Amino acid sequence: CGLYWQHGAPASGATNAWFEYISIPNSSSVSTTYTWNGSISTDYQVAGNWTPLRDCPRPNDILQFNASSPAASNVTNLPTQTNSPLLISGNRTVNYRDAGGDAAASTLTLQGATGADFVIEAGSVFEHDLAATNSANEGVVISLITGTTGTVSGNLTFRNSNTGTAGRPHALLAADANAVTVTNG
Repeated sequence: CGLYWQHGAPASGATNAWFEYISIPNSSSVSTTYTWNGSISTDYQVAGNWTPLRDCPRPNDILQFNASSPAASNVTNLPTQTNSPLLISGNRTVNYRDAGGDAAASTLTLQGATGADFVIEAGSVFEHDLAATNSANEGVVISLITGTTGTVSGNLTFRNSNTGTAGRPHALLAADANAVTVTNG
């Protein structure tokens, strides 16, 4: 079992290759849970900051900050990306910071899965913040698409640490009415 590949015509000095044991996963069906460890840096996009290594981000990745994560995490360089659930639990404080310098808000779009898809459990804190920048368009947006739900029992904070400029476009957006439930935690 394998794959044979030929480039060009045989008479023209074609390049041939034989590959065995090729696995091409169907990324639309693969769902992996990644837990933030922050062991290398604060950079969201560094694979080693997640357990297991998050070297191939997929739209149905499950991201979590829990008792295995540092008690307080500043997570920087947040890109615009689509994921499945984002779960914050275990009395963790998570501060998401925009990928600064691009003059645009970083949008984390969450798509529906089984159960709540955006969860901040009681005792946990989720802050939207930004790196020092002079662009008024920088910010963090969490967007819940149709069919996606959220439960906020902890604290959700929108902050502007850069005091040199006016307000930021931080937001929690939900496509469906009553998609986000806020409870007394």
